[in-house]
Amino acid sequence: MAARKAGLRGPVADGAIAIGSLAIAVEIFGWSERHSETALARALRRPGYEIQRAVGTREPDEDQLEVGRLAMEEILRAEAQTLK
Repeated sequence: MAARKAGLRGPVADGAIAIGSLAIAVEIFGWSERHSETALARALRRPGYEIQRAVGTREPDEDQLEVGRLAMEEILRAEAQTLK
């Protein structure tokens, strides 16, 4: 926001803003990990946990489990071949 108010526009300004935003996010993440017991750290991590819970971490269905079983069997078979 400060870059836009200063009149900075274009791809170079956009890149600088992206890198700055990433640096700030990394610092906030690091701080929240070092101070994980504080209420502020828990509040900062909460949106990420909710997104992960809603989108990324669901129990696999039977089809997914079967694919995993078959993949594991194939890996074990291939490893057994290389050990002979």
